[in-house]
Amino acid sequence: MADSTRKSGKKTPARQKQKRTPPGEGDHSAGIWAFRRPERQILICAIFLVGAGFFSILGSTLVEFGGDPDWRQWIPFGGWVLSLLLLHGLFLGTGSRTDPVVTGLGLSLVGLGLLAQYRMQVFEGVFVADNWRSPGALAFPLGIAAMIGAHQAFRQDRYRFLRRGWVLWLVMALGVVAFVLLTGRRFRGAVMAAGNMTPTEILKLLVPLAVAGFLSRKEVDTPAGRKGKGKGKAGAGFQALEWGPLMGFAAMLMLIIGGLVYQKDLGMVLILSVSIGFQIFAGTGAWWILPLMAFGMIGGVGIVQKLFPHALARFDVWLNPFADPTGGGWQILQSFSGMYSGGLWGEGWGQGDPERIPIAKSDFIYSVVAEEMGFLGCLLLIAVFCIFINRAWRIAESVPTRFGCLLGSGLVSVFAVQLLVNIGGVVKVLPMTGVPLIFVSHGGTSLVTSLLILGFLLSLNDSAANFHGNTRKKTPSRNRSR
Repeated sequence: MADSTRKSGKKTPARQKQKRTPPGEGDHSAGIWAFRRPERQILICAIFLVGAGFFSILGSTLVEFGGDPDWRQWIPFGGWVLSLLLLHGLFLGTGSRTDPVVTGLGLSLVGLGLLAQYRMQVFEGVFVADNWRSPGALAFPLGIAAMIGAHQAFRQDRYRFLRRGWVLWLVMALGVVAFVLLTGRRFRGAVMAAGNMTPTEILKLLVPLAVAGFLSRKEVDTPAGRKGKGKGKAGAGFQALEWGPLMGFAAMLMLIIGGLVYQKDLGMVLILSVSIGFQIFAGTGAWWILPLMAFGMIGGVGIVQKLFPHALARFDVWLNPFADPTGGGWQILQSFSGMYSGGLWGEGWGQGDPERIPIAKSDFIYSVVAEEMGFLGCLLLIAVFCIFINRAWRIAESVPTRFGCLLGSGLVSVFAVQLLVNIGGVVKVLPMTGVPLIFVSHGGTSLVTSLLILGFLLSLNDSAANFHGNTRKKTPSRNRSR
């Protein structure tokens, strides 16, 4: 039969290249309860592990200090468990097809952050009298509310109307920078608003929104298809951009970046610069953007070193922390000492001494994890983050509209760069820039913004899953060839 086929001259059709299944597409035939099973499994494991960590810290505290335990410090843990149940019920009730792994891992990382903050006694005295109204106590409930609001408001393709407001997002971003410059005060080398809050955290959302809207403003952005996803001739996407608006848009971005440089918020400058570069690459396919971005960052580092002694001192500490072991190098050396004492298995939650590390609850929270969970605990944490970033990137790739794809790529790159900058700074691969670890570090504004960005990613994922599911239902099944 094979010989007859060859003699007839008919060629067998080539196999079509198998497409990557976006998160949420392959399980449309399954019920919503079965679809969200991985989320339940992840969250149940997270509740058990985080709860065990709380009890471990409580036991070590009672053994060391004695007395009656302050159960009010467990309010964040109870609120976290309650929020997991409510969110899971909401996703089931609304039939949400968001990736259950992304939601499960993201909320588990938030639980780990609450555990680490409890270990560092962040909640001590917070829930006494009216202290619960402090920004630190309200950060988690506000962040969960922001995540739910963003997901429900922009799911089912409702995110597309945000494309028209790219000018508004750009003006708002510039306004935030100007507000901090005019009303903020210097604290630890940076400019912060009242209550040591950092309103510039919202730039992680506003700038990607503005860039995605600008790059897709001339195209019909419908779920029927996506144009310009980095394909074709490199740099061809720039031909569709008018140089007048492009120069004006670039000038506004430079004003925002310049204001952040003046505030000495170099971590935010790095995050936004890389995010903008990846969005331009995803929108135009211009590969030369990546080396240009790298050279620009290297040149920017040299300029910042000459203009700001504060940044130069951080580079000196990064290169040689032993030059000033009791001054500028004290923090990084204490961090190394804590990570070294953790060894392979760690000393156990509540058994270490991370209080000796300055600002351990925010910038150096990774050192706390290394000391009390050990090298294996750090590997597990990094693995969770890598899976989370990978699944989130798949969400960005699966969005069927150009604007949604560009927005998703920008938001995911914000998460990825922030993760690399924080851990890289703690382990001395990169200079320390004061960037918190997403979902884990103590910082009210950072946590609220991270959960808000996660809500936007989930809305994009929900819209993409519904689109691919409806497309599959409308496509007639192919007849089998005889």
